Parts: sequence; structure tokens; C-alpha cells
Amino acid sequence: CFCVPLRYGLLVWGYLKLLPLLALFTTLILELKRFLDYQSASETHNNIGVPPSIPILFTIIIVEIIFSIVLLIAGHLKNAILFKVYYYYSIAMAVIFIICYAVFIIGFIVLTYSNPFMYMLLMYVVQIVLFGAAVFVLHIYITILVRSEMLKLRDNSNFSFVNHAAEAQCTMTYGKETV
Repeated sequence: CFCVPLRYGLLVWGYLKLLPLLALFTTLILELKRFLDYQSASETHNNIGVPPSIPILFTIIIVEIIFSIVLLIAGHLKNAILFKVYYYYSIAMAVIFIICYAVFIIGFIVLTYSNPFMYMLLMYVVQIVLFGAAVFVLHIYITILVRSEMLKLRDNSNFSFVNHAAEAQCTMTYGKETV
């Protein structure tokens, strides 16, 4: 994972995921404040309120931030239970992603057949589909890495391999036995 040991790679991934999430959350809060200030200062009294998608977006981002923190705590503490919590969350998010992705693709196909001008958007939809597939593959890869670390911690076997130029040594401790 990132050319570093598994747990450290997961920690790097956790921080690389957390920082943009915090930046996005901060930006959304500032933009929402600006929108609400503009709306309250507006001369017209046609205040439309907060769009319904905004609370959903905030909820998704907060949940992502929380579980990124769970991943970081699990990595720092070598806590198999927290890795398991993140693992189940990751599987649930993969299933939700597949469902939303399928709805998007089916919706686009239906719109394409009902409106011939939708073919002009085909290039953008292909880009979205390819980007979504890449994100999904990365998500599955990280999920597999979390599972590997979780199993490694659960088995509690201290396996190390030392390879010096003159001498090679391989040691495995399982329970109270050292081989």
C-alpha cells in the first residue's frame, strides 16, 4: 500500500482522505452562510430556503469524516475492532455506490431514448462513468487492505523477515511459539 507497510499506508490514506473532506466541509459551510446571507438581504421575499440536497450532502460528508477518523484511530492504536467497523462501513458504502451508479446509468439510458439531444452529453457521461469506476476500484482496494490489516491484527502473529546481505533470517511468533 503506497510502497510502505500496510498499516502506515492505511494511515497515509486516512489522512489523504480526511484533509480534502475537511476542506470540502469548510467550503460548504462558508458557501451556505454566504447563500443564507444573500437570501436574507434580498429585496424580494421569495426566500426559497435551503435546498433539500444540502442537508443530505452535509450528512454524507460528516459520516465520511467520522469514519476517516475511525480509520486513523484504528491505524494508530492497531485496534482490530475499529478496523472491523470501518470495513463494514466500507462494504456498505460500496453497495450504496453501486446502487446509485446503476440508477444514474439507467436514468441516463431512459433520458437518451426519450430525448435525442441527450446524445450530445454522451461524452460527459462516459467520463463520469469512467471516473466512477476508477473511484470504485480504489475504494475496493482500500477495503481489501483494511481487511488484510484486520485479519493480521486478529491473528496476532508477529511475522518478520530480516534480510541482510550476509545473512538471512526469518522469524515467526505465533502465540508462545517462535519458529
